[in-house]
Amino acid sequence: MKKFLISMFILSTLALMGCTTSNTRPHIDKVSVSASDAPEVHGLNANGNPHSAMLRVNGKIGYSKQKDENVKPSGSYKLWYEMGGVDVAGKMDALYKIDHFVIGGGFGIDDGIFYHFTSGWNFSHFELGAFLGIFNQLYNVQYSGKKCEATKTRDISLDGLVLGSEEYCTSYTPFEEDKYKFGFDPFLGVFAGTFIDKFFVNYSLSFYTSYLEIESKSLDMPLVISHYFNLGYRFNKKFDFSIGTVLTKADSKKSEWVYGINAGISYFLL
Repeated sequence: MKKFLISMFILSTLALMGCTTSNTRPHIDKVSVSASDAPEVHGLNANGNPHSAMLRVNGKIGYSKQKDENVKPSGSYKLWYEMGGVDVAGKMDALYKIDHFVIGGGFGIDDGIFYHFTSGWNFSHFELGAFLGIFNQLYNVQYSGKKCEATKTRDISLDGLVLGSEEYCTSYTPFEEDKYKFGFDPFLGVFAGTFIDKFFVNYSLSFYTSYLEIESKSLDMPLVISHYFNLGYRFNKKFDFSIGTVLTKADSKKSEWVYGINAGISYFLL
C-alpha cells in the first residue's frame, strides 16, 4: 500500500510537470563579476538655514588599487569580485531643512545609476543621517563551465511501472561567456559630519546587496561595504572642494580591504 501511494504521488507530480524531465542545464564552474564601491551619500556639509532648500551638483574622480577577490572559494561554483580601478562619478542632491530636521534625496551616475531617499539632523557644527536607495549597477559578468553537447532519454520507473522519461547529457563541451547586465541592488547606510567656518569633515558608511542570474541560476553574492572619509573646504556660496579616501570590501572571510583616493568639486544651484 505504501509503495502504491508513493507511486501515485510521483505519477501525479510528473503529470503536472509533463511526462519528460530534463537534466541538461549548463554547469557553471567559475564566475567573475565587476563590483563597484557602494554609492556615497552625505548631508549639507554646513549649518543650513531653517526652512531652506539646497540643490547641489557634485563630480568626483578617484582611483583604487585593482584587485580580484575570491569571495566564494567553495561550493558548486567559485565567485570572484573584480574591484578597484579608475572611478568617475556625478551626483545631484536636493535637501530641505525644517528646523533641525533634513529630508530629501538624490540620484547619481557611478558604474550605473543610483537614486536614494535621505533624512537626518543638521545642527550648528555637526550633522548625521541615514539613506536608502536602489543601485542599478552595470555589471561585467564573465563565467565559464560546460554545456550539454549530446543527450539521451531514459525511462523513470518504480517497481516496474514506467512513470515518465528523463533527458540527460552524455557529453559536455567547455564554454565561456562575457556579458553586461544591469542589477537592481538595494543599498543603505549612514553619514555624519562636522564643520567649522568653511572647513568640513564627513564620513559615510554605505553597503549594497546584489541580485544576478546567469543561465537560469541565481548567484549567491556577498554584500559590498564601503567607508568614505572626506575633508573639504567651502570657497563661497556656490563652490566647495573635497579630497578623501574610500575603503571597500566584500562581506566574505576571504575578502580584503581595497583602498582608494578621490577628489571632487560641488556646485550649489540653491
